Amino acid sequence: MINVEQTDKSIREMLEANEVDEIVQSCNCFHDMSDPVSTILNELTNNKVSQLDRNSSPYGEINKLGDWVGGTYLIAGRDVDIYSLYTRFTTPARVCDTIHWSSAHDGLYDILEQSESGSVVAVQNAGYTEKYQAEFIALLNGLAKTYDNDLPDVDIVVFNH
Repeated sequence: MINVEQTDKSIREMLEANEVDEIVQSCNCFHDMSDPVSTILNELTNNKVSQLDRNSSPYGEINKLGDWVGGTYLIAGRDVDIYSLYTRFTTPARVCDTIHWSSAHDGLYDILEQSESGSVVAVQNAGYTEKYQAEFIALLNGLAKTYDNDLPDVDIVVFNH
């Protein structure tokens, strides 16, 4: 069974408490890595997350939507898998969020498919506005319900920062 829950904790708090096995951060296709989550992950990995992104994927390539790059990093004395999932081509504009929904769905499915049962997967909410954050939660709940028998039993913890 896949459980989806939301938390008010930051990714830093969860990592320092050794509460997660895997992290999925939402990224654009331009190696930006400047939002608060990326900043924390880069700080904790000596910029290895952003280096992997730059070295493993082409800059500004729209065809990498739904794809991801990932690595394993020692954080707070524990190995943690961190995935950078390309969910948007560009950064959001003031009046619209730029999530590519089918890419978010397909990429999350691929990442969860390789997860081990019993893992805690922290997933950054890809939405910037309340409306799109709610839609992202609906996407995760739908994915969990639709593919519950196909995917490993994991606990998904959705965080915003």
